[in-house]
Amino acid sequence: MKIFEKLIQRASLKALGDLADDENYLFVRKNYLFNDLSAEAFLFIMKRLVERRYNKEELIFKQDNLGICLFIVKKGKIEIYISVDSEQKIVYASVDEGGIFGEMSLVTASYRTATAKATDNDTILLTLSTFDLQALSDQFPKDGLRILKGITDTVSDNLIETTKNLRRVELENREMRERLSKYEK
Repeated sequence: MKIFEKLIQRASLKALGDLADDENYLFVRKNYLFNDLSAEAFLFIMKRLVERRYNKEELIFKQDNLGICLFIVKKGKIEIYISVDSEQKIVYASVDEGGIFGEMSLVTASYRTATAKATDNDTILLTLSTFDLQALSDQFPKDGLRILKGITDTVSDNLIETTKNLRRVELENREMRERLSKYEK
């Protein structure tokens, strides 16, 4: 069995070498979610990533839609916002090249909590579905765990940032109420 595993690993390393000039290979290899994967798992991911193109102002997903994939920004910029009503939105994040978004859908079968749209023409995104992550985890458990850890770290970082922003807004609201109460007297 060890000989067979070594042959697969050599073949995978050769296949990775053949991809060395591929634009997506070079881009994805630098992404923190994928840079520590085994050669076999990385090839598995490369075969399943889907490239999608969007124009400026084009919606990528809408708030309350079911999410089944994460996105990696290869080119362009993404705006993430929540809709307050039909005319008002609150932008709470911008995602630049190399960033990921929509990651919650890979760990939970949940609905999107926000809307995402492209802010540049010719925005290019790479997508990875929850089904592909499950298949990767079944075939390469250690690598699947590495990706899940990276996604969990991203979710945790986003939660920490959101908590800080909520605290800041609460302090601003409190200060505003105190100032208004002085004028009410």
